[in-house]
Amino acid sequence: RPAAAERPLTRGLPRSRVPGGLGLFALAAGLVGPAAVQLRRRSALVRMRSDFVSGVSHELRTPLAQIPMFAELVAGSRLRSEEERRRCARVIDREARRLSYLVENVLDFSRAERGAPAAARARVRLDEAVRETLEEFAPVAEGRARLEARVAAEVEAETEPGAVRQVLLNLLDNALKYGPAGQTVTVGVERAGRTARLWVEDEGPG
Repeated sequence: RPAAAERPLTRGLPRSRVPGGLGLFALAAGLVGPAAVQLRRRSALVRMRSDFVSGVSHELRTPLAQIPMFAELVAGSRLRSEEERRRCARVIDREARRLSYLVENVLDFSRAERGAPAAARARVRLDEAVRETLEEFAPVAEGRARLEARVAAEVEAETEPGAVRQVLLNLLDNALKYGPAGQTVTVGVERAGRTARLWVEDEGPG
């Protein structure tokens, strides 16, 4: 309306909408950032869950195939010597232990996803925990690797009692899975100032 341009503006110029628009744009950008981060985390969690299920399913095939096969050999009396029977018994024992480790991993993963409370912490003798775990794992490693312990005496740490055993079993199982036959796998415990250091060393690719 050209005629209105000649009239005096008694109330001043109209307020600009630019600051409000910029504010809304900044708010939208601020919301998009966290949403993208959450989406990326959710996608990573879904991928991790899928990889975990796929890995466990693959690992379960070996013990689930070996145990019935060797049990059938023992039950069918098709073995020619006592040594063969003992070898079959060792294989069954080894694969049953591995199956137990895998089930424990699945249960731990399920508890973590549910946000279940962590187990109570306690003073744990790491040297004793290492020796007990190596003794338990020895049948699995028999003929495939030599297990060694380098543990300082009476080293304690405040942690979950079952967690130390589970971590060691996972690392030992990975050492056998990816390392060469006949390798030496060493588990050590030492003091490091006011903390304790627990380590596993193998001859695999790293």
